[in-house]
Amino acid sequence: MYPMAQRGSAIWWAALAALAAPEASAASSIVTVPASLQAGDQYQLIFVTEEGFDASSPDISTYNLDVTTAAGLNPDLAAFDALNGVTWTAIVSAGPSIDDKSPDVAAQDNAPSLAPVYNLTGAEVSNSLYIGALLAPVNIDQFGGGSGARVWTGSDGEGQVKFPLGTGGEVEVGISNDSSGRDWLDGNFSEAPNPGKTEYQLYALSSVITVQTDSPEPAPGPIMLFVLMVAASAKVFRNVTGARSGR
Repeated sequence: MYPMAQRGSAIWWAALAALAAPEASAASSIVTVPASLQAGDQYQLIFVTEEGFDASSPDISTYNLDVTTAAGLNPDLAAFDALNGVTWTAIVSAGPSIDDKSPDVAAQDNAPSLAPVYNLTGAEVSNSLYIGALLAPVNIDQFGGGSGARVWTGSDGEGQVKFPLGTGGEVEVGISNDSSGRDWLDGNFSEAPNPGKTEYQLYALSSVITVQTDSPEPAPGPIMLFVLMVAASAKVFRNVTGARSGR
């Protein structure tokens, strides 16, 4: 019959299918580059883990590994981290066990606040994480969902050591909720960890990220696909008309 017509029909239906399908960018529920930032700007990301962990280890690297593992559970976040060389540290103060002579490590030293901090919805949380009230609460997990729960911090409201993790005694607990006060770090209560039973969440802070000057080309959206579909149909019509008139 008319091969060009059949080909054009295939293009038409492919375009319709693409229009009906959700855009790829909508699949991700997190924001890793806040829209308000420009190329060259620096920032940090923060989240609270969806998962719970115990607080029995005196080694702060244990908690850094916990939050790094949690970040890797979201493929979108893991891909962004790999592309930009992002690392994660836990916002916790950890102390030595009774037999360990090493000094305590404060949260503000383990996870320093070095640039404006944003959560994974793109909202700015703070310009200086350990000073003053927050601009937005720290209640977004690594998947972009909301969270309201107890969080191991071992810290006071300024990220200094207060009942640190891993001593075998009481551990300071923060509250991940809608508050912009200092209770996100220091909930004014402590609890003795019970490994395997008492598992609370952890806060994770990224390394400093620089907004890149070049961004990937966006996938064609519904309007562009419609334009391509109309153009393909017009070309097919011309080819078919020409073929018939030449008979």
